[in-house]
Amino acid sequence: MKSRLAGTVLLFFAVSVWGQTKPTDQDTVRLGADLHLGLTRQFVLSRLAGYQLEQIAGCDCWSVRSKDTPPLVFGEVIFANDKLDLVERDWTPDETEDSFAFAQALQGALEQFGKEGRHTCQLNTNATHTPWAEMRSITLFCGAKRLVIQTTEILAGKNKGKAASIQEVLTSEEPPPEKK
Repeated sequence: MKSRLAGTVLLFFAVSVWGQTKPTDQDTVRLGADLHLGLTRQFVLSRLAGYQLEQIAGCDCWSVRSKDTPPLVFGEVIFANDKLDLVERDWTPDETEDSFAFAQALQGALEQFGKEGRHTCQLNTNATHTPWAEMRSITLFCGAKRLVIQTTEILAGKNKGKAASIQEVLTSEEPPPEKK
C-alpha cells in the first residue's frame, strides 16, 4: 500500500531531468540547525549537542537520535577530512504502518524541496528481489539534494516484516548518470 501510495503521490509531482549542480552554502538540511556541506565537525557536533550522537564504526559517521528510550532516529552526518560531507534528515513517521502518516511525511519532505525552489529533478527507481526480501526505492535528485523513499519487506525469518523510510539527503556525491 505504501509503495503504491508513494508512487501515486510522486506521479503528481512534476519531475523533469535537468543537469545537476554542485552544492552551495544555500543548500541546507535542517537537522537540529541548518547544516550545509563543508561545515567543520566541531561546529556540526556542537549544533547537535541536544541529541544523542552515536558514532558508526569504521567511518567518521554519526547517527543523530533522540534521548528518549527507545531513541528515535532523526538522521545522520558523515564527515570527510573534518568537513561535513553528507547530512541526512529522516522524515519517516514513527507509525510506519499508518499510510496517512507516511503520506504526510512525504508531503512535508516534498514541500520542503518546493520551498527551496527544487522543481527540476532527476527521478530514479530501483527494485531488488531476493528469496528472503524485497527492497524498492525512489530517489529524486534535485541538485545537491536528494529525496529517498524506500520500502523493505523481509519475507521470512526472525526479522520478517515491513519497513518504509523517507530521507532528505544533502551530499557532495554526484548523482548517477542519466538513463537514456
